[in-house]
Amino acid sequence: MARIKPEIVPDYNEKYLIFWMDKHYFYPIRTEKYDHQDKLMMVEVRNPRLENPAMPEGFGYAASLTVYWDINHDIMSYSMHDGNEAMTWTEEQKGMLFTPEFMRRQWLVKPVKTQGLIQNPDDYFMRPHLDPEKFPDVRHIEISPELQARIAAQDSAGHLVFDGGAAPAGGE
Repeated sequence: MARIKPEIVPDYNEKYLIFWMDKHYFYPIRTEKYDHQDKLMMVEVRNPRLENPAMPEGFGYAASLTVYWDINHDIMSYSMHDGNEAMTWTEEQKGMLFTPEFMRRQWLVKPVKTQGLIQNPDDYFMRPHLDPEKFPDVRHIEISPELQARIAAQDSAGHLVFDGGAAPAGGE
C-alpha cells in the first residue's frame, strides 16, 4: 500500500494505492486507487511481457497491455505497448529518471505507435474482476446497484455489457 503525503500534495484526489505484485518478479500486475473516503475509484490491470531477456532473471518485464477502469463513471480505456525498444542509460540519466515506477525493472523502454487497435466494440475488454473478498481490511469496494447489474450481465454474457442488459458494447 502506498499513501500520499498531504504535506507535499495537499489537494491530491487519491488517498492511497494498493499494488498487486507478482511475488517472484516484484512486478505490479494490478493497481487500485482509493479516494479520501477510502472507496475504490480506479483499477489498472497490466499484462506484462518479457521485453528485455538480456536483463538478469526477473527483470526486463514491461506492460504490453494495460486496462484502466474508472469505477465511479464506469469508463474503461486501455494502452498497448507492443513496439518497445530497450534503452541503455548513462549513470547520470538513471539518477534523473529514478522513480518507484521504474525501480522494479531497472530499465526503460522507448515505445512506438501500436498497431494493436480494437476495431469492433464487441471485442473490447471486460471490466476487471473486483474480488471483494481479498484483503477486506484495506480494500473498501462500494459499487452502485446499476454497476453491479452491468457486471453480472457482463460475466454471464462473456463480453462487455452496459445497462444490465445483454447488448454488447456497440449495441443499440
